[in-house]
Amino acid sequence: MIAKFICDQMRGKPPFNGNRGDLEKHILKSLAEQEGDKEEKFKNFITYMNQPKIHFENFIRDRVRQYMAAENPQAVSVIKEHIDHKQRIIISAAEKARDEVKLIGGDVNVWMVIFSNSLVDELGDTRVHLSDDVTDYDVLVDVMKKELLIVVEELKRSFRTFSDLRKEMFREKHDEILIKHFCRCCWKQCAFCGAVCTNSQENHQTENHQTEFHRSGCMTGKSHMNTTEFDIEFCTAIASERYFCPQHNASVSVPYKQYRSAGGDYDKWSISADFSTLVYWKWFICEFQKNLEKYHNKTFSERGKIPTEWRKYTLSDAVASLGIR
Repeated sequence: MIAKFICDQMRGKPPFNGNRGDLEKHILKSLAEQEGDKEEKFKNFITYMNQPKIHFENFIRDRVRQYMAAENPQAVSVIKEHIDHKQRIIISAAEKARDEVKLIGGDVNVWMVIFSNSLVDELGDTRVHLSDDVTDYDVLVDVMKKELLIVVEELKRSFRTFSDLRKEMFREKHDEILIKHFCRCCWKQCAFCGAVCTNSQENHQTENHQTEFHRSGCMTGKSHMNTTEFDIEFCTAIASERYFCPQHNASVSVPYKQYRSAGGDYDKWSISADFSTLVYWKWFICEFQKNLEKYHNKTFSERGKIPTEWRKYTLSDAVASLGIR
């Protein structure tokens, strides 16, 4: 219950108050604004591009760690109220079992069944073995109340601040709850640019893959045919008269307009020919030009030369283009 409460609190504000696509925008923002040397920053971008699911999971875990390390007196108060609530529920179940067993003349095993069944919704299966020589149910309930009070008070003392809550205290980890919510979806990447499909279902057989924003082909090392010149076109430019070589068969050339005829992953993507491009990736290419050239062993030259207008974009322009609300 506490883990879900923490997750609900976190999902009430950025970066977790939207869908997977909204979360990705916050991830891109954090990548753009990260501190450190350029090589390290580029390495993090590469993890995001090559292993997006792993990067998402690491981002979620990191944000949960930050959240749990911060002071949160409201959360501590609510958690203690949850514990008091559980204490009252247990005592009530023990008293109910005592009264029913007395009424029907049952033994300690009957008491345990009634007690446990009363707590299934709140605590799950609580059945344990009790000695058969227990016959005084008033004493049993009194002892339970006394011992339970000690346990509850000790538990409350164990965390005076929010950061005292340790991960191992939870049966279901709060970061894993958020990972299940945001990461049980499609992770297929565009064969042209590597952008991730935004479908919320893991195995969507009846719908094509699609994404909100595609990227420049150079992100995946795409180059002009038989050269080391980067292909900087965004793959949304499928209405052009150009040709491309499919990744699975570099010996053939296929018109961009007929990209689905290339088969393989190309046939499973729905790419809009709206020529939309995201300023963010133009800024990234300019900012990490040398890193991209070294990583892919290709150059931004000749037909792959970076347009002059791309170089005017700033970090602020890049973040603003994400449209984070």
